Amino acid sequence: QQEVIISAALIGKREEWEDLRVDWRRRLDQDEIPYFKSSHCLGLWGPFFKYRDVVKYPKPVGRKIADKIQDDLDQIIHRCGLKGVGAIIPVPLYKRFQSDPIYSGVCSKDPYHWAVQTVWMQCTTAMQELGRGNVITFAHDDGDNFPVLHKLYKDYKKKNKNTSKRLADFIPLDDKTHSSIQAADVAASVTHHYAVEWINDPSETKLQRLNKTMYRISIWDERFARLILDNELKLKAEETM
Repeated sequence: QQEVIISAALIGKREEWEDLRVDWRRRLDQDEIPYFKSSHCLGLWGPFFKYRDVVKYPKPVGRKIADKIQDDLDQIIHRCGLKGVGAIIPVPLYKRFQSDPIYSGVCSKDPYHWAVQTVWMQCTTAMQELGRGNVITFAHDDGDNFPVLHKLYKDYKKKNKNTSKRLADFIPLDDKTHSSIQAADVAASVTHHYAVEWINDPSETKLQRLNKTMYRISIWDERFARLILDNELKLKAEETM
């Protein structure tokens, strides 16, 4: 999080989500993993702690098994036809705007707030591109930050009346019991990996690889950040008139 902030979502039809739920549970059951969480997989915590046992899993066997589980889950996401949407905010760029007197008032302390709003914007655009007349219900893990994000979502809908008709509810779900939340976590984790690679080596090859991780992906650069934040300043000015 010192280098890049990621927000990711997966969109799909009801039957695609049902296919994912079945395949997801089957894959986790193969290794007796009750739920997937990318931070637990990376650090070998929670249900992945058993792979620290150097007797049963001599290094690097445990690490390889955990990585294989995440890779297989990522393949399930693609196989079920779900579309990934993501937003990437380089932290140094965001901090520069935070310190700018012009933008400091609209740069929230947590850059994730802007990452998730970018994802909401991209999801509505993706739905239009996919030719669906459906509305979107967003689910987010029910962590301590959910009430803040729920309020942010309601404010976002008010500010974006032209697209708010496509935005339905924003609901909390337990990430230990809902495969949809776990799947979004996998998508974010995979994208985060390639985003860090690109930031450390901003070559065209790394950028192309990053863009391939998602159906739609927004990467904050100087131009895009100013576009978003200037629009926010405009909206705030209109509110005071």
